[in-house]
Amino acid sequence: MIVVMHNMLNQFYNYLAIKLNGYFKNTSLGERFYLQFDEADQVGKFYEALENLPETEKFTYKHPQGTPYETFMINHQGAGIVVAATIGGITPD
Repeated sequence: MIVVMHNMLNQFYNYLAIKLNGYFKNTSLGERFYLQFDEADQVGKFYEALENLPETEKFTYKHPQGTPYETFMINHQGAGIVVAATIGGITPD
């Protein structure tokens, strides 16, 4: 029973990722987006679903006074939408 629920949740997050990716195709360059989930595991599952989209590639940001932040970006209209998540000890600030 738990395996079925896990699979259904994965399908849900995959569906959300595909829908959000479709929405990005109708946006202008330079826009910012913010999506909030209530639970950390929801953030992780949605992040993973987005990362598995075919339009993604690795992205690394290195602040001059900090450590590198590794994530991914979604390619659209010749530009990338960088995805950042508050998982793995990352905070919004």
